[in-house]
Amino acid sequence: MAKDKTARFQIRLTPTEKENLIKKASEAHMTVSHYVIKNIKNNKIYKRFY
Repeated sequence: MAKDKTARFQIRLTPTEKENLIKKASEAHMTVSHYVIKNIKNNKIYKRFY
């Protein structure tokens, strides 16, 4: 990702939604930010199995 990204984005989630978001990002071996941006861009996210 570009290093010049400095804008912040906040959303309100239930504790369960937050846990699910963190879990899905982790399963995809991504940060939550990367995971959200990939979803916004409609890019397919595949889970990596090691």
